Amino acid sequence: MAEQLEPPRVDWDQPLLMRMSQTAGAGLAEYLAISGLGGLQRITGLKAAEIIILLRDCGLRGRGPGARHVYEKWWRFLHRKAKGIIVADVREPDLHSQAVARLIQEDPWGLVEALAIAAHTFSVGDIRLRLPARLNY
Repeated sequence: MAEQLEPPRVDWDQPLLMRMSQTAGAGLAEYLAISGLGGLQRITGLKAAEIIILLRDCGLRGRGPGARHVYEKWWRFLHRKAKGIIVADVREPDLHSQAVARLIQEDPWGLVEALAIAAHTFSVGDIRLRLPARLNY
């Protein structure tokens, strides 16, 4: 029988939005001083399933009209058969969302940290960030 995991307790409602507002426009040194890679440090020592539970509790959704919860995608990726590659493709942003523009313009280090968290969660060493030829956000 599968082990039942209780979600870890979190002390914030919207961690992504809260952190983005604190680090907007920060250079790397300033980002480290403000957040210290807190998200990456917070998940160190957690099992992949526990990290996905944290993601579920954040309520983060994917792009587009049928946007599914991100934790569902992560759960499927966790149970993949192949080695796996993480791809963040921002070439066609969701026109109804400002999240991509905010991440790239105001919080690029947060995007790097998020990719590092994904790599740690899935034990993946190959990450690809696909950017448009010009950033017109």
